[in-house]
Amino acid sequence: MKPFYLLGLLLLLACASFKETPYSFQDGWNHMKSLDDKYGSDLRKERMDRDFVDVKQTDAFQQDLDAFRQRLLRDSDSLDRKKLLWLVDARKQMLESERFYQLALKLDIFTVPDEVAICTKQSQMELVYKYYKSAIVMGVNATTFLDGVLQDFEPAKKLLGIDDTKPAFYNSKWDETNLLLTDLAQVLNECAGFKSQRR
Repeated sequence: MKPFYLLGLLLLLACASFKETPYSFQDGWNHMKSLDDKYGSDLRKERMDRDFVDVKQTDAFQQDLDAFRQRLLRDSDSLDRKKLLWLVDARKQMLESERFYQLALKLDIFTVPDEVAICTKQSQMELVYKYYKSAIVMGVNATTFLDGVLQDFEPAKKLLGIDDTKPAFYNSKWDETNLLLTDLAQVLNECAGFKSQRR
């Protein structure tokens, strides 16, 4: 019996040595910074409308964030874990907001000469409207998650910043983009009227 007892003890010791150490908020922040370094980005400097992650890198970045999220879920429940999960969710929403904003920019529907000509691009306008709207929705989601990370949690305030030093994403062009959506909606309505008149 003794050899089996010793073998069992050795297995227990081996398992204990491979046990994952839970992430502190600082550890998780460092991991997020390493992902920023990998993709040439900076969570604290990006905005929905500028200094964003190249849309070609978004999917790979999201996959790395998903993998980190799964790793965090293996840790026991704690305040650090909860705040890190919210930080990952905020980062994912930021990336999606930036992606949709870039997709809208690439369609470039604002260089046509007149209203009649722009109405020939109605399907593109509808896509641009959808992309800008999604950028705002995802962006607001991101700031809501960031608020949750920062609320009553000094480690996050120190690393992310508050007030004048908070992440630049908070200063994205929310109002300007909303005005653009209003203008697009009006043009789309006018184009619909123009088409009905020609029938």
